[in-house]
Amino acid sequence: IGFLLYITVLGLASTKESAILMKMGLEANSYQKLAYTDQMTGMNNRTCFNIDFSELSKNPEDVAIIDFDLNNLKYTNDTFGHSAGDLYIKNCATIIDEIFDGIGKCYRVGGDEFVVLIEKASAVDIPHYMAMLEANVDACNRENRKLRMQIAYGYAIFMADTDKNLEDTYNRADKIMYANKKDKKEQQKFERL
Repeated sequence: IGFLLYITVLGLASTKESAILMKMGLEANSYQKLAYTDQMTGMNNRTCFNIDFSELSKNPEDVAIIDFDLNNLKYTNDTFGHSAGDLYIKNCATIIDEIFDGIGKCYRVGGDEFVVLIEKASAVDIPHYMAMLEANVDACNRENRKLRMQIAYGYAIFMADTDKNLEDTYNRADKIMYANKKDKKEQQKFERL
């Protein structure tokens, strides 16, 4: 009887320790998820981007980077208030995430800056997805004429003959994005006339 009692107590103590360890593991996973998630949008954050970018930099072959920037966020904040600006960011993040989550990993890397990293980019028709992005933004703008969204973007695929590293690819995508941003702003001025 003493031996059975000893085994029972030992089993209960072991079960309790296992439950505590499982709870700690779940809490650690929750903290890790919090550490890599942008609170406002639910997307991956800058920390997660830096880790993934560093990992992909080890073998950048066939990696694409899409760089996004939201036009007119300051105007939205100044005109309609910061809650409208937050809504603008969230709506744009939703569009980016819905379109690109299945083909790459989406990140909010700054206030109004987003990036998508795509592995095996040669298997992805990126211009098709960019057209989908434009169509979704246009549809949202038709529904809500007051809070008009505009997402500037640029993308580049690593090219060994021109890029020394993935950072060069990112810089090319960034330059293309800024040219697109300028074009969209010019187009917007023209539409107002």
